[in-house]
Amino acid sequence: FVDLAGPLPGLVVSAVFAGLVALLSLRLQFATMAAAATASAPTHTEGEH
Repeated sequence: FVDLAGPLPGLVVSAVFAGLVALLSLRLQFATMAAAATASAPTHTEGEH
């Protein structure tokens, strides 16, 4: 990160952080959806391990 004086670096950092969080949540959603699609085989049931 570029270390500047003023409110702009904080805005940039918060924007980047928000983007990373959004990307992470999207990746988690897709990962769980893919896992559910692959685990829909009868070996896995919802309540049992």
